[in-house]
Amino acid sequence: MLFLKQLKAKACRGIVDGPELNFESDGLFLVGDNGTGKSSYVDAIEKVLTGRCSSLDTGDQGLSWDNQGKHISSKSPPEIQMVITDGNKDFPVELDTPITALDKPLQALLSAAHEQSFILRRRTLLAFINAKPAHRYEAIEEFLRLEKFNTFETKLRALFTSAEASLLAARAVKEVNEAALRRQLQLTPLGALDEAACLKQVNGILEKAVAAPIAKLDEAANRATEVDALLAPFSKMNELQKVQGLKLLVQEIPSATRVDLSGKVYSKLRQETIDEETKLKGHFYEEVLKSGLKWIQEDSLDSCPLCENEIKIAEVTKRVEARLAEHEGLSKLRGRQSAAHAEFVGAMAALRSELVKVQGKWQEGLGLAFPEAAGAVISRLNEVGMAHKKLETPEAIQRDMAELQSADIDSSVAALLTTVETKLQTYPSNERYQLLTNAKAALQAVIVNWKKVITANAETVRLNTAQGQITIISKLAEQGRKIAVQGLLDRIAAKADEYFQIIHPGENIGGLSLKVPDRGTGSIALTSKFHGKQGDPRGCYSEGHVDSVGLCIFLAIRRLHHSQKPELAILVLDDVLHSVDGEHRLATAKLILKEFDDHQIIITTHDPLWFENLKAVGQGRKFRHLRIANWSLATGPVWGDHLSDCEWLKSAVGLAAKPADRIIKAGRLLEEMLQNLCDSLSVAVPFRLRGDYTLDPLWTSFLPKAKKNASFYAAAQVHLEKIDELRRLRNLAGAHYNQWAALLTGNESKELSDAIVALRECAYCPDCNQFVKRIPELDGVWSCKGEHLRFKANP
Repeated sequence: MLFLKQLKAKACRGIVDGPELNFESDGLFLVGDNGTGKSSYVDAIEKVLTGRCSSLDTGDQGLSWDNQGKHISSKSPPEIQMVITDGNKDFPVELDTPITALDKPLQALLSAAHEQSFILRRRTLLAFINAKPAHRYEAIEEFLRLEKFNTFETKLRALFTSAEASLLAARAVKEVNEAALRRQLQLTPLGALDEAACLKQVNGILEKAVAAPIAKLDEAANRATEVDALLAPFSKMNELQKVQGLKLLVQEIPSATRVDLSGKVYSKLRQETIDEETKLKGHFYEEVLKSGLKWIQEDSLDSCPLCENEIKIAEVTKRVEARLAEHEGLSKLRGRQSAAHAEFVGAMAALRSELVKVQGKWQEGLGLAFPEAAGAVISRLNEVGMAHKKLETPEAIQRDMAELQSADIDSSVAALLTTVETKLQTYPSNERYQLLTNAKAALQAVIVNWKKVITANAETVRLNTAQGQITIISKLAEQGRKIAVQGLLDRIAAKADEYFQIIHPGENIGGLSLKVPDRGTGSIALTSKFHGKQGDPRGCYSEGHVDSVGLCIFLAIRRLHHSQKPELAILVLDDVLHSVDGEHRLATAKLILKEFDDHQIIITTHDPLWFENLKAVGQGRKFRHLRIANWSLATGPVWGDHLSDCEWLKSAVGLAAKPADRIIKAGRLLEEMLQNLCDSLSVAVPFRLRGDYTLDPLWTSFLPKAKKNASFYAAAQVHLEKIDELRRLRNLAGAHYNQWAALLTGNESKELSDAIVALRECAYCPDCNQFVKRIPELDGVWSCKGEHLRFKANP
């Protein structure tokens, strides 16, 4: 099995230049106060193994590894090297090392690290527990690695969108070619446009040209060849054909009357709508009400997706319908206004489009420049059309209509027709040529436009079918993802609850459940039992129990991931325990080290007691213990002795240390011990707003309590009296290396530190790994969990 051997980091987050981390095969326990750089080492581990840093690469604006990955005082980029080993061979991996450049076993480990979750930070744990169901899904989505599901569903949505775009394009092609067919075959706008109607019109045009009819539209190409042969004698009249075509285009230019009438209607309705809207109190959003009610009814929503308040469908329906009925007149007026606006803009667009067609053929047909007056009309129509894409004021509408009227559009169009007819008079009249030209145009329309209509119809049917199939597949994919996710969540919840019961045995709580709802998507409900009642754990659990829930869920996910890809057997917990009491803290340590004995475990903490628990539970295994003593911007983390204060005071190094150093550590040990004893024995300590209880109030509150327990005082009297006599020395030593501290003798420091260590041995059970606590059921009894230490007030 591959495991981490060494981490070297420079200019990385809170690390200036080391110190390096050296791991044992079973793992590492790292303790240090908040803000001393523990998480910087976790960031470095994650970045080199996964290529990202989850504490920075969050997607938040301005927050990224590129911006904050390097040490704030460094001018050079971060340098990270991880040494991974199999016990025989070392594999160095540096920041941004390509996976393909590494040995295959290492490739497998890094590939699993990219795909799996093996690092838990307290921030992530709290975010998951406190998230709303939809956000919880996003949080756990990364842990569950649902990329393949999401990629597939994203592609389906892209396919549906692509089909929608193609469908719109096919409909547009159909509309354009149907319009061309109606124009060339002289069909009415509302008449039938099928094969029979087209065939009848084509044969009528052929009959006028004295050409043979066709039995079906497929014969149009052959008949067009025959008509070309009939037109051959008229080859010198190509120019006439162009001018005649130009005349047809000019004749198709609609009158400006439509623009004028539609503008007047639009202006009138716009003014009426504005007048009606000014009577409103607030706003009336008809579509929002209709769409919202439809959503509520179709999805049978029982709570608002925005504010999460309860929804009573009958009451909401009644209220919406009442509001719609109340403003029915305004709704109708808005509808008429929108139709009038569309008609006004459409009339201008139609007029401009036909003028542009004529402009495009003018030079070719007549050899003349397009008249400036007509060109000015096109420009003005374009400007007004662009200005009225959105609803304008009645004043703006009337102003622009006046300008269009002043342009005298119909006169400009009449001038165009006069110019074309004048040109036609220069050619000899040939009715036969015109009839044959019409026949050829009709046949060409069938050959080109009819085929495009048929193709567009077939494409529309195909795309409609495809959209229906994509919709079905999308629903099945969503259902399949939900089933797959729920299956994973059930496994995770069962394993997490198994872990939770180990930490909290016999407490009548647990029964963790993670559920994806039947309706909707992207949501996970987290519930658990509290004395038989199922609900959100935050509603009835203590903060420590809630922490346990989040931790157990992550551990269950890690176990699931490891079963899928055992190449990665690393577990990193970054300061995840904050509010767990001593008994559960120890149980948590035992759980992690037992259940993940096939992992290399890396745990950082600011809690020295949990650090001691981890060390005690990990005895006999290969764990490295490190303590960060200090941190500064200039130096980064600074290692302290890995021994706890108690172990250090009893060690050869501690015994040989300067008196002031011994007294400082002994005072710190006493303060930590008194905090735990005052808590476990329910000792009343004078209230402090910040909660930072210092040595003096702790000692003066604890000592009277200790004297009242006869058997405890008998065992610890000598040590208590010695501490009470000499504890003032701690204040002298606090002025480290000043002239007062220099006066402390070795004998004084030894007497005080020995008394504190001896008191700890009276009050702390190494077998249970806990301080003695008050037993509420037995008045005056103090005991550890296993009753190895037991004291009675009245023995």
